[in-house]
Amino acid sequence: MWKKLQQEKEKKAVYQ
Repeated sequence: MWKKLQQEKEKKAVYQ
């Protein structure tokens, strides 16, 4: 569960 949230955060960082 947390891994999915972390992946989303990482994706946002890549987009920024």
